[in-house]
Amino acid sequence: MVCSRTGHIRQAFALALAGGLLVVPDATRGESRLAPGRTTYLTIPNVPGPNAVYLPTNTATGRTWPLLVHYHGADGRANVETWRRYTRGRDWVLLGMEYRERGSRGTLAAESRNLHRAVAFLAEEVGIDSDRVYLAGFSKGGWWASMLGEYEIDRIAGMIILGAGRPRRARALPRELNGKPIYIGVGSEEINWMPARRAAVVYRSMGAGVSFEEFAGLGHAVPGRAPGLADWLEAAGPLHAGRRRPATEQVLVDWYRTAYASALQETNGILQHRALLQLATNAKLALCGSTARRQVARRLKQLRAENDVAADWMAQQRLDALLWKEFKMDVLDDMQAVVDGLRGLAKDFPETPSGARAGAHAERVEAALAESREATDAARARVAREAAEKESRATDRDRLKGPTRGIRRIESE
Repeated sequence: MVCSRTGHIRQAFALALAGGLLVVPDATRGESRLAPGRTTYLTIPNVPGPNAVYLPTNTATGRTWPLLVHYHGADGRANVETWRRYTRGRDWVLLGMEYRERGSRGTLAAESRNLHRAVAFLAEEVGIDSDRVYLAGFSKGGWWASMLGEYEIDRIAGMIILGAGRPRRARALPRELNGKPIYIGVGSEEINWMPARRAAVVYRSMGAGVSFEEFAGLGHAVPGRAPGLADWLEAAGPLHAGRRRPATEQVLVDWYRTAYASALQETNGILQHRALLQLATNAKLALCGSTARRQVARRLKQLRAENDVAADWMAQQRLDALLWKEFKMDVLDDMQAVVDGLRGLAKDFPETPSGARAGAHAERVEAALAESREATDAARARVAREAAEKESRATDRDRLKGPTRGIRRIESE
């Protein structure tokens, strides 16, 4: 089936390609061909592979679908299994991409070309909504999704970053992301928790619609079911604001009533505040209208009048402000200011999660600061040594030139 919108997709992912789509047999999956409800492994000309493709079980002729492009972790292979589970096999076309160079992050330009080729070819086989192409990844794939997503920011609809963040020195972002949806999920015990939170702070400051979800008790892993991630996929997929039917309005009303009531069931003020904060950034809430958002905001404000909640909230705000400062730092004095700020936060709010995280992160930043100072001192010493050697060589040349000029003057007389 050739989608009537593939011209738009080719324009957005413009690369003229020759050849066809070669389906690679996979004995574990029976007959290999694109079919609803089945993951098929494809080799696409000029694109590393094989790549995994999944069509939704509710595929219908004449419809277009959002596309989720997934990048796997360092020790994995192209796959879409996480997303089959989270979407329940419906409403999304899924594409698991292989990297240009196995075990390497490659280059943005080369990976971008691979992405364009894969999407253009896939668009010839199934109806893809060119306005809703999303990048996702876990671990190495999460870091890569953030970098490639920023590189393609004007041509993708959003990003999902799992167990990762964004490199602090990545290419400069546009100043305004105009509400572009970005989901960031990370385990509470994850080594990349701070980079993930920093990414959330940076993207939100740039105007993105950020959903940040912490997976309680998990390390470097994705849970079988994360409510915020499932909601994000529904909001970007079947409940998308520009494409939903009137019947879905009641679905959203029912969801909000249940979610809000569930948050209020928390009798502990701090836990209720955290639950409502999670609801406030849930992608579905943005589809529920201003009345629901105002209700959540009012309850959050009421809770912040309580001393224990106020302390917890203030600690989180201070941590986010320090992560923004860390993102912006340019010189060693900036790094020292971040260390001092983190240690101050840990001292002022030792009983809060933000205070505890700040203390641990201060040690990491301080270690990086020590290395940076050592490297700076070594560089300065090298420059001074090279300057001294240059001056010494110049002095030696002058000593040789002096007598020679004198001899020549005598000879000329």
